[in-house]
Amino acid sequence: MATIAVLPQREPENYDHVIEILDTEGFVSLCGPQGTSIPLSRDLMDVLRQGAEILARGKAVVVAPQSMQRFG
Repeated sequence: MATIAVLPQREPENYDHVIEILDTEGFVSLCGPQGTSIPLSRDLMDVLRQGAEILARGKAVVVAPQSMQRFG
């Protein structure tokens, strides 16, 4: 089952801090509402950073399995 999330339009500079954090050599953790924290893998950090860079340019982002990518 696919889940579609549409984010509200934001100013590009709102993503700068997120991109800066995700573009580090260390690891980043995700913190939930109750304070539970889990480290993000490098692959997930890369996906989030690339998505934030695209959103900062005012473009939409779709995350899909490689088997669903369209080439051409």
